[in-house]
Amino acid sequence: MLFSMNMKRASARALKGTFPAKTRAVTRLLLGARNFSSDSKDIPNLVQLMPTYQVGLKLAIEKKYSLAMQKFELLLDEITDHHSPNTPYHVFALYKMASINNIAGDSEKNEEIFERITEIAPMAYPDNNSMVFRCYNTLLKYYLNYDVDKCHVLGKDMIDSKYLDYSKLIPHEKFDLQHTLGTAYGLEGTLHKESFDCYNESIEIADEYNASNKVPEAHIQTGFSLNNLGMSRFWYFMEKTKEISQSGEEDKSKIEAEVKKYVDTFEQGIKDLKKAVLAFENFDERFMNKEDGDLSQVDLKMKLFVQEFFDTEIKETLSKDFQHYDLRDNQMNTKFVSEAFEQGESTLPLANLGEISLIFNKIKEAMAFFDISLKLVGEKDPQNLISNKIVSDLSGIVDLMGQTDMTIKMNQNILRGLEKTDDYIKVFVLRNYGHILARHKEHKEEGDRYIKKADDLDRKFPYWAERKLGLFTPIVPHEPLENPL
Repeated sequence: MLFSMNMKRASARALKGTFPAKTRAVTRLLLGARNFSSDSKDIPNLVQLMPTYQVGLKLAIEKKYSLAMQKFELLLDEITDHHSPNTPYHVFALYKMASINNIAGDSEKNEEIFERITEIAPMAYPDNNSMVFRCYNTLLKYYLNYDVDKCHVLGKDMIDSKYLDYSKLIPHEKFDLQHTLGTAYGLEGTLHKESFDCYNESIEIADEYNASNKVPEAHIQTGFSLNNLGMSRFWYFMEKTKEISQSGEEDKSKIEAEVKKYVDTFEQGIKDLKKAVLAFENFDERFMNKEDGDLSQVDLKMKLFVQEFFDTEIKETLSKDFQHYDLRDNQMNTKFVSEAFEQGESTLPLANLGEISLIFNKIKEAMAFFDISLKLVGEKDPQNLISNKIVSDLSGIVDLMGQTDMTIKMNQNILRGLEKTDDYIKVFVLRNYGHILARHKEHKEEGDRYIKKADDLDRKFPYWAERKLGLFTPIVPHEPLENPL
């Protein structure tokens, strides 16, 4: 399963070759990387040998996307004439059409294509429940990114075995489905119980599979759902406390009593985020379950750090008098983070813990989590756009310390780097920077302009885009099926 942490790359790594970048991408998606064949990846299948397919491919490589799509529609008719109306060959051709749309920058047009594939799938794969799932799962991922309401309906139908037999899915597929549906509920913003249930189910599936098979990716899957569950609990708490604050109630004791009802959910969310890091890094097996005497000095230091930063028994993000991460020693911390953290995925729950700490004015704790997450993403994935969000958050702390000039410099550098980027992180940075400036009378007018820019850009995104920044969101891969034939 492919994920977006809303940790998009600023620029994709170029494919090797002599063609222009976009031509190389088209060639790889439509011709190269994999030749979908039922017998050998090196032998073209029957569709690839058809003249219409080859002409359509050539048109796509030449960036004549509309003409290429017309040829592929003709190809579908020819496949029907030569075989039958609903075959794996149709699925193959339709996925190639979706790839053309991806390359052309028209991914939003793939809804009809993916829906056509799901109509064909049960007849194309009458004895292959897993392949039918994969076809429907592609459409589910598309809905998750473009229409969460449709994702709710389709995901629920899949779990209820309306289109396939849910009971016969392998654990990885069940996890994928539950996690995706939980994410759709979480993005919608009000279906909290449904979101909690799906994430808890996906975590149980991954944990059981990991316990019986010791498959490395199982604990990574657990981390995905734990992070999302933690953020969903946090949003639920924030929503409920906002409702209480706007209720008009003036009796402080009654207000505190109402808030208390939701504190347990908030505290559990903090635990979930910490558990996500513990799951990603597999700290228990690496050194937490070992006796201190059996550990090297480096591993012992890491163990003490983990016990302090990811203690799930405390009811806050981090104790304010933490001892095992000295914010003053940047060089030592860079080396420490490189040795302690092995998974780039940990960046997101770390950044989430930092942001929650900042919201509750726990400045030192927020700085520690942001510092670790920024060093980690710099080590594991330096082109990831989440670094811009983390730096923007840090700039707010710098401003609170009275260094407004440094804050301005930090945000201007971020915005220069995002100038040609179309991602919601840009909205976040513009808005955050605007509000920071608006704190100061001399910069208020400029701050208001940045806030307006953010609001204008925000209209281009779905209403759930901001929540998506804190989640691991499954995405539609460019080649959804490795071998549909």
